[in-house]
Amino acid sequence: MVDLSGALQGMMFEPLRDENYFSRVSVDPELETVVWPNGADFAPEFLKERLF
Repeated sequence: MVDLSGALQGMMFEPLRDENYFSRVSVDPELETVVWPNGADFAPEFLKERLF
């Protein structure tokens, strides 16, 4: 589990604040991270640092 609440800022990430849009997440096998239809993604290292 990762808390992204503090990271959802800016034009690319604000749409992810909407629960319905956030749920459209998928895993990009090439990037090896989570992505959304608008092109938003988080580096795997960023996500690993925020695991709890």
